[in-house]
Amino acid sequence: MDIVLRIQQRLDSKWVKTDLQRLLDSDGLTQLWNEMVRDGEITGSFSDGLLNAAGITSRRGKAIEL
Repeated sequence: MDIVLRIQQRLDSKWVKTDLQRLLDSDGLTQLWNEMVRDGEITGSFSDGLLNAAGITSRRGKAIEL
């Protein structure tokens, strides 16, 4: 599986507030992984979007905020 981590500076403040102890719990790890996929920070063959010119994953039917 090809996995790419695309760090998005616009989300830095969100992740600074993250409780890292959640990583030690399988449910917490799953939730954090899913959030990163939804935010476009983790992409791969499982992703349903395309990388746009701004470096953000675009999905059909969603507006892009710049």
